[in-house]
Amino acid sequence: MRTITRFLRSNAMICLLLGASLFVSCQDDDSDKGGSGNSIVGVWQKTKEETRLGSGTWQAVTEDCDLDDTEEYKSDGSWTFYPGTVTCGSAAVLNGTWKLRANDTKVLFTYDGVDGAYESTLEELTDSKLVLTHSAGDVEDTQYRDTYKRK
Repeated sequence: MRTITRFLRSNAMICLLLGASLFVSCQDDDSDKGGSGNSIVGVWQKTKEETRLGSGTWQAVTEDCDLDDTEEYKSDGSWTFYPGTVTCGSAAVLNGTWKLRANDTKVLFTYDGVDGAYESTLEELTDSKLVLTHSAGDVEDTQYRDTYKRK
C-alpha cells in the first residue's frame, strides 16, 4: 500500500509541476511584435509635440504642419516615418528599424544611412494612444515628448 501511495503522490507532484511550468513558460500572445491588444505595431498619427528643459514643465510646441505626420511600426522590426502633405521641414520619408528594450519601456531606433542607434522611452501604450519621449543629448538636457493616436 505504501508503494501505491508514493506512486500516486509522485505522479500528482509531477502533474502539478508540469501544469505550473506551462503557465510560467507561456508568453503573452499580445506581444508588441505583432498580435493585438496594446501593440506598437501599426500606423500612428502625431497629435502633440512637447518639450522641456531638465525636469521642468512640459511646454506644447505642436505646429499644424506636424499633425499629419505618421509613423509605421511593422512586425518585422522595420519602421517608417511619413512627413505628411504639409511639412514643417524636410518632406523626406525616413526608414529604419525599431526594437523594444528594458522590459518594453524603451524603443531602440536605427535610421537608414545614419550610424548608431537612438533610444526613446515608451511612456504610454494603449490600443489608441502612444507616447514617446527622448533626449536631445545637449548640455541643457532638452527633452521631447510626442503623442500619437492609432490611425
